[in-house]
Amino acid sequence: MSDSNSQEFPVHLTETELKNLNRMFNIIGEEQLKANYFTKSDIEDVYSILGKVRTTMFEEEIDEAIA
Repeated sequence: MSDSNSQEFPVHLTETELKNLNRMFNIIGEEQLKANYFTKSDIEDVYSILGKVRTTMFEEEIDEAIA
């Protein structure tokens, strides 16, 4: 049986959207998430998203430097 929570979906963001999402993550800290009743699992998901956003931004910078 597959876990529906582990299924990934493609999301297409513009460069500006990625930058703004990254900025938002820099503002919202773990304490604010806890204060808004985010569970440990929820917070791990947020950090996972943050990692994917930053990886995508880094890869885009490399692609631009090569082009």
